Amino acid sequence: MRTLRILLCVPALALWMTSAAQRQVEDANDDWLFSYKEATAKPVKGIPPQAQVAYDDAGWKSVSVPHTWQTYETTGELHPFIASPHAKDNPYWWNGKGFYRKHFTLRPEMRGRKLFIEFDGVMKNCLAYLNGKLIGEHLGGYGCFSFELTDYADYDGGNVFVLEVSNQQTDPQRVPPMDAGCWNFYGGIYRNVRLVATDDVFIPFQGAYKHEGGTHVTTENLSDSVSRVRVRTWVRNERAERQAVELTTAIVDGDGRVVVLASTPRNIRPQETALYDEEFEIGDPKRWSPASPDLYKAVSTVTVGGRACDRYETVFGIRTFAWNHDERRLYVNGQPVNIQGFNRHQEYPWLGDAVPYFIHRMDLLDMKRNLNCTALRPGQYCSGPEVFALADSLGLITFAELPNVKNRPFSPEAQWMQTVEMVRRLRNSPSVLLFDMGDETDRAADSRWAYMESPGHFITCRHCEGSGGRFVDITPEELRMSKMLRCAVRGWYGDDEKP
Repeated sequence: MRTLRILLCVPALALWMTSAAQRQVEDANDDWLFSYKEATAKPVKGIPPQAQVAYDDAGWKSVSVPHTWQTYETTGELHPFIASPHAKDNPYWWNGKGFYRKHFTLRPEMRGRKLFIEFDGVMKNCLAYLNGKLIGEHLGGYGCFSFELTDYADYDGGNVFVLEVSNQQTDPQRVPPMDAGCWNFYGGIYRNVRLVATDDVFIPFQGAYKHEGGTHVTTENLSDSVSRVRVRTWVRNERAERQAVELTTAIVDGDGRVVVLASTPRNIRPQETALYDEEFEIGDPKRWSPASPDLYKAVSTVTVGGRACDRYETVFGIRTFAWNHDERRLYVNGQPVNIQGFNRHQEYPWLGDAVPYFIHRMDLLDMKRNLNCTALRPGQYCSGPEVFALADSLGLITFAELPNVKNRPFSPEAQWMQTVEMVRRLRNSPSVLLFDMGDETDRAADSRWAYMESPGHFITCRHCEGSGGRFVDITPEELRMSKMLRCAVRGWYGDDEKP
């Protein structure tokens, strides 16, 4: 690891900008077909008929995602969760399977490249098929994940991708949550989907529990005028031979100006994921806070033999969080900040959890600009990446929580997977103050899992009855997140602004 402070001249900046090659990312939200199959006594063995290429889907409903089948559109009930908030009330829409099919043809420029499909959230568990072959499984409804399509895709003809989705409350894998609890969860592909093509030397997906990927950015205020930024970047080589791979990292401020840039060479073996660890010092930084949510961007360019193979961007903020246990108060960059705001669930009338971006933006803008909030508790689970990105840009302090709610026999393996996915995805977000391991449960996730992924974040566990592990460092008595159920912002009462 080395500390770098490099000022750019104009020719160097021009070279960096013109040589960088973007990975190909396509929105895949449109042109899905959907059908729901009632649960049967005899489960289907092997590849289900709905996942076969030749299956006749002419009668299926055409949908776009975000989508959930547990709304009026599919059930015919005005508000299904009012009528049937638990699987015991109406098991039909809980215990069956939702099937999504997508027919697509790859563009010529994707030929010969690695191909992935990325999901921001599917409720709750799913199996993925491409051209009649099972290619992967994902458990849990709140994590981002991806499937690689490379070995199964037809780059010259048509392709059929199928996602089989189960929303059983008490599922055989015992994945949290295991009942509706204090909120509702809706089956389906209820968050965004992307198709991604990369070179075979690339930066892997960030947020997977199976492997590291993307970047991990941490910041430190060395003095009033200097901050340190540490950028760890994972680069994978899937070529048959060892490659000399150069990583160029540029730190870009909110005005689009490159403030620091440096390149680091490494030799990467075949099938190896290499870690690049770099430190930068930035003078006169613009620091992130609720009052001034200034953001930076780390632009990572991977080059082999003078050719740019991949480009990856990470938005982050330069800030320090400190918690005063005696005062029970938060300090941001050394200044006290009152935590005032609301709980907000990812649910909207008629739409359920399949909420489009403009509604998220409308709500958070209202909280910040009209209600003068400094914080947002986005449910007792992990909201989608767009919610945290909005909180970053608006200056709303957030809490990232696991859905381990109530005393249920959760699978420790599923809890570990969900913890690693959540922390790896959100640890660069400047708005995230802490990770919550559970709520009103004796089966919380182990705080060690979160600490190992991001030691710099605070960890809490709300009313966890002794579970949660020894890395819980903010108690629920010190930080009463439940108080955010109430209106506590200026404008309601004259004396409501409190720490």
